Parts: sequence; C-alpha cells; structure tokens
Amino acid sequence: MSSQRPQGGGIIPSNILKSLDELVDRINYGAKPSMFPIVALLVGTNEGIPLSRSFGTIQNPQQASISEEVLSSIETIWATLPSATPPHVKNAMHMRERGGGANKDASAGESHTKNESKEPPHPLVSHLGLGDHVKTTMAFYDHVTLIHVHLAPIVVTILASPDPSTNIGLIKSIAVPCLNELLQPVKNALVSICHDVVNGQGGGIGHNIPEPGYY
Repeated sequence: MSSQRPQGGGIIPSNILKSLDELVDRINYGAKPSMFPIVALLVGTNEGIPLSRSFGTIQNPQQASISEEVLSSIETIWATLPSATPPHVKNAMHMRERGGGANKDASAGESHTKNESKEPPHPLVSHLGLGDHVKTTMAFYDHVTLIHVHLAPIVVTILASPDPSTNIGLIKSIAVPCLNELLQPVKNALVSICHDVVNGQGGGIGHNIPEPGYY
C-alpha cells in the first residue's frame, strides 16, 4: 500500500505524499513485520476534512486489521478533538480579525493573516491552566495506539502498533519535526484558502504548494 487521497483530499502534492510514505518507511525500517511501529499516517484538517493516508511502501500485515470505517472515523471525528472548536467559531474569529485590521496597512495585514493560523483557545485545556492549545495527544486502544499531532490547521494522526515494545517516544521524536517541515507549505495553503473564503474572495484548492526539502 502507499499514500492515498481520501474523499476531500487533493491539496497535498504527490511529492509530499511520497515524502510521507518515506517517513513511515524510515520509522518502520528494520522492524519485525509483526511489530511495525507505524500502521498508518493520516493527514487532515482539525475541522475533520481528510487530506491523505500514508501506509509506507513496506508491506505491513497490521494494516489489514484497521477497517475503512475506523479510518474514516479518525479522519472526520477523532481528528477534530485536539482543536475542539466548531468551524463557525473559527470563521467568526477570522471575521473579527478582518474588521479589526481595517486601519492597518492592507498588504501587511493580508500577509500576516494568510501565513498564520489563528486557533481559538481550546475550550477545555485553557480552563485547566494547561495552555491554550493542544500540541499532541495520545489514546491507547486494544488494537492500535493513536498519536494526534496538532499542526494547526492540520491534524496528523499516527496509528501506531499496540505492541508493548513500540517506542512511542522515538516515533514522536522522529515524526513531529519532519511533519512540521514537510507540511508547512500545506498549512500555508490551507490558511490562505480559509482567509479567501471568509473574506469573500472565492478560494479553493488551486493554491500552488512549493516542493518541500527532503526531511
């Protein structure tokens, strides 16, 4: 199996999809077939729009145990949890920024808005005094371990093997820096699309995404 674009995908160029497969292979290389650390790597937005699925190029028998229903649920429901902010709240925030910046230099304001994701504070974390944003979360199940990496407005979900020998810390230390670099162009494109739509400029997935460097 290799990278796929699920329904809603298409914004991620093929060269980045290939690099995501290579990242999965890099972590899985040398592991026993029955104990591959990563089963799949899912990329989507924190509003539940799936963008890609990466399985690496090394045959992994554990992938057969993950159903399409589970993958779809992770992409459209579970991936929204690190943000937990409804889309209409985010849109209202963008609209306030648009109004508040009317007296500022237009070009500077547009550049600032289009290249940064303004995430509202997490409705649960901030009240607990744990900061305003979730960076990573983990959930342990009988058949899989989920690692959600929040790179607003993107959420990458790593499906890791539930085997006790799986080194979650190693996966995070290798994957998170690479994902930050690889997906930065995609993040910028998504922020630009959101900005254009909220400001009535149309938008769409036609934004050009430059090729990233090798991770």
